[in-house]
Amino acid sequence: MNMARKLLPAALFCASVLLGGPAAAQPWPPSTIDESGGDTGRGRADNGGHGSSEQALRLEEALGRYRDIERRGGWNKVPTDLVMGPPYPYECSRIAALERRLIAEGYLRRGSTPPPPPRPAPPKRGTEPPVGQGGYCTYGPALTAAVSAFQADRKVLGTGQLGSQTMAQLNRPVQEIVDILEHDLERWRHVSLSPAGTYLLVNIPFYELGVFESGREVLRIPVIVGQPSWPTPLFSDEVEYIIVNPDWGIPDSIAKQETWPMARRDPGYFRRAGIVATGEGLRQKPGPRNPLGRIKFMMPNHHNVYLHDTPEQRAFTAAVRALSHGCIRLAKPLELADYLLRDEPEWDPRRLQSAIASGRTQQINLRHHMPVHVVYSMSRVNDEGRVELRPDVYGMNKRRARDDERRPKSGDESLQAWP
Repeated sequence: MNMARKLLPAALFCASVLLGGPAAAQPWPPSTIDESGGDTGRGRADNGGHGSSEQALRLEEALGRYRDIERRGGWNKVPTDLVMGPPYPYECSRIAALERRLIAEGYLRRGSTPPPPPRPAPPKRGTEPPVGQGGYCTYGPALTAAVSAFQADRKVLGTGQLGSQTMAQLNRPVQEIVDILEHDLERWRHVSLSPAGTYLLVNIPFYELGVFESGREVLRIPVIVGQPSWPTPLFSDEVEYIIVNPDWGIPDSIAKQETWPMARRDPGYFRRAGIVATGEGLRQKPGPRNPLGRIKFMMPNHHNVYLHDTPEQRAFTAAVRALSHGCIRLAKPLELADYLLRDEPEWDPRRLQSAIASGRTQQINLRHHMPVHVVYSMSRVNDEGRVELRPDVYGMNKRRARDDERRPKSGDESLQAWP
């Protein structure tokens, strides 16, 4: 791989949002999302290219379970007209509806909550019957724990109470979840993971980077990914080297639209930000205000995407972390660096910290390149066998559904020329 490819000006748009606002939104470039394979193959359950992926195999098994639920007519809806929570009593019919819904996905076992009280005797003439005709049942610890687990799997804020967001997630049709699993499995078919290897896996909808050894996750790091208008592409590559204290070549478009106007308004801006004018344009020196932070991880690719630190650590507390211009920002970059350098005896954590403290830009070539896979999976099956779901941040499933609807039907001669 030649040096020109290694020195791609990747820094550029990835960090521009931190220098005074995002660059102009652009339409989603069709080439940035690679979902090759032509026919979507939805509904198939073959292993295809994902036979080595433990997660894909788990998703296949989960898809079978949810299809069974769908064939049996789906699940009941929970009432949405009343917020409920522990440890208060509510109409037994409401508690029973919530229990049945949680049982359908395995969050509760039948008989794991106390039975309702005996049905009261018919009311005497002239008196009001008990509310719900079945008395009251307590929103107890077992139900609270089940709702809490459901909220964690759906990334809904809550501590076991039944609020509007939890109700909405509980009342999603099972067909919607089946569709998510089918779309995700189709994407997994195009990801080749070595069952005995070590690799990094970035899952965009979950905003996470995982380090895997022989299929087992040994490190998980929160990340920030590209905005929907500037999405992080799906691809596989390798981390080849690390740059400590990187500088940033400011793209001409950003310099013209943002940096130079800011400097004209504030003559001291360049000096404070560490920006200098060179024959090739503007560059921002390494330092606390550099959008790339203290370290970046280079995986030369035609998308100009890489992993990097960021001085804006507060952004990792956001529920939606699609904020960059395509590159992947790391909440804990030094943990990843220590892991990648574990086989480089001359680069122990103390020396790395010393290199950062020096402020000098250094390149560390990795003896063993680390495979990286950037994937888009809205669903994940955890170690307890439960399905975790996240929003379709890039609208990929909606686009795929529209494509499916537009695809010509077999035997429809009037549509045979559809591109």
